[in-house]
Amino acid sequence: MRRDTFLLDVETLRGIIDAVPHPIFVKDGESRFVIVNAAMCDFMGRRFDELVGKLDQDFVPAEQAAIYRENDRRVLSGGEINENEEPFTTSVGDLRTIVTRKSRFVLASGEPLLIGCITDISDFRRAEAAIRHNAEHDYLTGLANRSLFRRRLDAAFAEAPRAGDSAALLLLDLDGFKGVNDLLGHEAGDNILVQTAHALTDLLGNTDDVARLGGDEFAIVQRAAPQPASAVAVASAVVRRLVQPMYYDRKQVAISASIGVAFAKDSDSGGEALLRNADLALYAAKRGGRNCFKVYEPGMRQIAAA
Repeated sequence: MRRDTFLLDVETLRGIIDAVPHPIFVKDGESRFVIVNAAMCDFMGRRFDELVGKLDQDFVPAEQAAIYRENDRRVLSGGEINENEEPFTTSVGDLRTIVTRKSRFVLASGEPLLIGCITDISDFRRAEAAIRHNAEHDYLTGLANRSLFRRRLDAAFAEAPRAGDSAALLLLDLDGFKGVNDLLGHEAGDNILVQTAHALTDLLGNTDDVARLGGDEFAIVQRAAPQPASAVAVASAVVRRLVQPMYYDRKQVAISASIGVAFAKDSDSGGEALLRNADLALYAAKRGGRNCFKVYEPGMRQIAAA
């Protein structure tokens, strides 16, 4: 067959691109859909005749349509190949993450067309987010782990001078937790840790970060609150809450909390010093009979060293 006799009508072209498993679309110079394949129809949740002649803004929120339209303009006017990761809202309202690759094709008449293909990477992005979350959060309670806690602590300390010395750290140990593990087993202990995490997150405001540092040790970082009143109020509330009975397998479990409180304004050498001061205050709370909180005072260093 001679090459110059090999011509495709529109229906044949549609049949060819319908065989491609990825969404493909063609737009005119006004960004209207002129051809879409079957995969594109499936992706959009629309029939072919519902898409052709329409604009993106007919199907997606205005802010998304504006992004698509600007990328279309760059391709149609400059001829550049454009590849972008973009949000996409499906016909049933689900938000997806897509990569769209667009290029220009000029007809013999001089009319430019935009050729695009779509790859849905939502599952990949969700998997990435899950990996990041697992790297920064405790597997048992879902709270921030020690690594994320240290970053948040350093950030709170750095922000404290600009925020009127409003950063505070609360370190918390569960009194009687070892007895739970010894008497009821580690599964019971894990359950109590999860209940404790829920209790802490219920008590804390949006400006407070809670973390599990390991074992039965938790931490609360306050970034922007009037101090010392705010930290003292939180510590008091946590002590009152955690002395209330918990239950595992219909058995009542009695624990309590010892808490050490320290303020960024009293720690002149960074987050590490703030952590040491809170640990000294926690030690004082345990020495003071447990089920209480203590605020760091400089004299606690001598007591701990004695």
